Amino acid sequence: MVQSCSHCGQGPLLSATSLREASGRPGRALLTMQAKCSHCHEESWLQFELPEQEEPRPGLDTRTNRINPTGEPSRILDVTQWVTLHRIVLNAAERAADKAEARELKCEAAECLDEALRFYGADSDLPPAKALFTEHSRRRIKDRPELYIRQALLAQRQRLPSRDVAARDPARPASRRWWQFWR
Repeated sequence: MVQSCSHCGQGPLLSATSLREASGRPGRALLTMQAKCSHCHEESWLQFELPEQEEPRPGLDTRTNRINPTGEPSRILDVTQWVTLHRIVLNAAERAADKAEARELKCEAAECLDEALRFYGADSDLPPAKALFTEHSRRRIKDRPELYIRQALLAQRQRLPSRDVAARDPARPASRRWWQFWR
C-alpha cells in the first residue's frame, strides 16, 4: 500500500497474491507478492526477504505490538512509509461501520506511528537520513518536513488507543472515580 508503481510512479499498489518460499539463506524466507497499481492497473512482482519467525523475547508483550515485536526499527518500510500507512489505516477506521473493527484499525494505526517513531533519536526533531530507504521518501521529507516532526507524530499517537489498555490485567481492580467517594 505504500510502494509506488514502477511504471507510472503513482499508487498505491494493491496486493493481488502472495507466496512465501525459502530463499536459500539460512534463517530467511522470501515473500513474493503480485501487486497491481490502483492508478494505471499495471501488474508487478515485489520481493521481500524476511527473517524466519523467532521465539518472542522474554519481557516483550506481543499482544501490544503485533507489527514488529523485535525492538528494532523496520528494515522493510521506512519512516515516511509508516506514516503513510498510518494515514491509510486511520482512513479505513473512519469508514468502518463496526465500532470494534474501527477500534482495532485505530490500534493498528497507532502501531504504525510507533514504528515510525522508532527511527527517531530522543533529541531529534526529524528522522535521520538512514531512516529513509527510497528517493521518494527523501523527497517527501524535503517537501513536507512538518508531517514528520517527532512532536507532531507523538501528538497524533496520543490521540489513538493502545492495545495494552484493552489487554490490561483483569485481576487489577478498576480505579475509583473521583465522584464515587463511597467506594
